[in-house]
Amino acid sequence: MAAFGDEVLDALVSGRDIVWSDVAAEIAAYERQLTDTYRSIRVRAMLNIPISRHGVSEAFLYVHQHHRREWRFEQVLLAREIAERTWANIERLRYQQELSGVNERLRLVLEASNMGTWDWDLITDTIEWSENLQKMLGYEPGTINPTFDLWKETLHPDDRDYALGQLEQARRDELYDVAFRINRRDGAIRWFSTKGRFFRDKLENPVRMVGVVEDVTEVKKTELDLRESEERFRLIVENAKDYAIFTTDGDGKIDSWPPGAQATFGWAPNEVLGREADFLFIPEDRNNDVPEIEFSSALENGFAPDVRWHQHKDGSRVFIDGSVWPLHQANGSFKGFLKIGQDVTQRREAEIALRNSEERFRKLTATVPHLVFRSTTQGERIWASPQWAEYTGMSDKDSVGLGWLEAVHPDDRQLALKKWDEAASGDAYYGEHRIRRHSDGMYRWHQTRAVLLPSDSGKPDEWVGSAVDIHDIRQLQERQGVLVAELQHRTRNLLGIIRGIVAQTAAGDAMGPFREAFNLRLAALSRVQGFLVRDKAMAVSLRELITSELDALGADWEQVTLQGPQIPLSDINLQTLALALHELSVNAFKHGALSGAGGRLAITWRLAPTEGGEMLVIEWREDFPLPRVNTETVSTGFGRQLITEALPYQLGAQTQFSLKSKGLLCVIEIPFQGTHAR
Repeated sequence: MAAFGDEVLDALVSGRDIVWSDVAAEIAAYERQLTDTYRSIRVRAMLNIPISRHGVSEAFLYVHQHHRREWRFEQVLLAREIAERTWANIERLRYQQELSGVNERLRLVLEASNMGTWDWDLITDTIEWSENLQKMLGYEPGTINPTFDLWKETLHPDDRDYALGQLEQARRDELYDVAFRINRRDGAIRWFSTKGRFFRDKLENPVRMVGVVEDVTEVKKTELDLRESEERFRLIVENAKDYAIFTTDGDGKIDSWPPGAQATFGWAPNEVLGREADFLFIPEDRNNDVPEIEFSSALENGFAPDVRWHQHKDGSRVFIDGSVWPLHQANGSFKGFLKIGQDVTQRREAEIALRNSEERFRKLTATVPHLVFRSTTQGERIWASPQWAEYTGMSDKDSVGLGWLEAVHPDDRQLALKKWDEAASGDAYYGEHRIRRHSDGMYRWHQTRAVLLPSDSGKPDEWVGSAVDIHDIRQLQERQGVLVAELQHRTRNLLGIIRGIVAQTAAGDAMGPFREAFNLRLAALSRVQGFLVRDKAMAVSLRELITSELDALGADWEQVTLQGPQIPLSDINLQTLALALHELSVNAFKHGALSGAGGRLAITWRLAPTEGGEMLVIEWREDFPLPRVNTETVSTGFGRQLITEALPYQLGAQTQFSLKSKGLLCVIEIPFQGTHAR
């Protein structure tokens, strides 16, 4: 460059344009010896336009002519424009060469990570989308011509202004980092996260922008789900009034106090925030360092139970069933504690009351001379009193379940279980069986009774009962039964003797009606005696008593209707009632419904509730086959007297006896003494 002269060199270094119309004239003024140099390269007129960046000349544009030329001003400006444009293209090519290697490596990485890239040439306004980006937008690679307008169309309408506004901001700040929604070609909406950068020329004009795009739809969905989850959690915590949920910082000071905590402990948020949480513990626990032990255990084990009494603002105590959990930051560092608990004071007090009740029950049963037990509906023992263990020699472990049957006589075991099956349909158990006495091995009769305990819905049924030694009483009853049977046998023999004496005494036709009536009444009395000596387990029912009387007289059952429940009768009212029914039956055969064809006898009975208990109501209704002309003959007979006088006197009955020409209605109401209808 020195061969062209110092003037040229200084102009190039300083960035000044050289505009010479005649080189020889310019040089002749100060360095005539350079004329030959320019003449040798045939330069007569020239333009030298320097290209500078940041005050430093990096290149120049040289224009010359072999003859003299006057350069116009607009020609100089054109040369300057050509120089700038030419150098800008050279720089772009240089950038492309520098980035070609990086782009190839980046392309491989992006394809592996399913990300897309874009390259926007702002000078030519052309955009290149990577194959992955085209696929992400729903296009087959190579089937579209990417443009800036097409990119704008893919933006979700609600995010378009935001994305374009951030792009304009990036033109000034250079970096573009934004997330927005796009509409795929198939109509699906996806979330894109894009990061890009503007590249500038030497004049700081943006000439190119490149960036990467990542589909973050799943991430956004996770973030949305997380926000919704956090919102649900917040709503749950704020509305869980039955739970005390709050947090503390690392020093144990309360930093959150939802409504549930206030409802449980009574303090408002402004009264507790910033206070150490140990004030919630009762004084005894604070004196024993329970708060510190609880927090230390939570840190060591990941959580700690918090099931104990706590302090309420009003001075009372609440029992909390809960736990304490350590909280950590995202980087794993300790943050504080989370305490969750439910107020179960009522349940706790009920448990304490139950334990006290059970203890009182155990102490009470220890003083009762019976074998007390608790059982399931299936007869499986849950618990037995100490008296059971002492009497049978069987421990609780041996007696639970069906183990208690080992102490029952082998012949009675099935009966004992059958009684439990029968009790399952009601609320009471009754049975008698023999139990072995450990002291001498003797099997003694016991009477066992049990009742169903009330329980909450869903809990297994539980029974409580006791077994009483009735062995001696049973032997006395058996002895009494033998004596009664012997007495009844002798009574029936005596009735037979009386019947024979009457037959001999009342011989003759004139005494015939008397003998017949007397024999029938003795026969009815004899049948009652037979009922009385039966086994107590075979109680006589009202239906059986009526049937026996009508059968004894040879009733035609086509004329008779019986209707009523199965009612067992007690020995107290059996004999007198049987004689009354006998008189009604005999009169029905002689004068009433059963005296001829066409008559009807309907007998009904029921149990009617009264203020003092129950009444047995018997209705005896006859429809005579023929009208009776004279009804006065029975107005003072033995049967009617027995019904209207003897029954009220002996049984406290109320009776109604209505005899008409066409029929009879007799109503007997007796205070019921016996078991309920089955």
